[in-house]
Amino acid sequence: MKGWVILPLNNGDFAANMERVLDIYKRPYDKDCPVVCMDESPKQLIKETRGAIEMMPGYAAKEDFEYERCGVSHPASTYW
Repeated sequence: MKGWVILPLNNGDFAANMERVLDIYKRPYDKDCPVVCMDESPKQLIKETRGAIEMMPGYAAKEDFEYERCGVSHPASTYW
């Protein structure tokens, strides 16, 4: 399967800021200043609204990113 995302118009600034955040995740563990990631929660509960388009052999499958929102989930780890 092949996927893609259209980047924001100012993608240079976006990429630079994304790299700054990713650099934080690469820091060695520090018990006095741990890195806690909260961007993964809550999760959207979604239902796919369209199936994949069948492709001929040798071609990548294509999927639509349209979905129906079915609520959110708050994992217990959100509340430490």
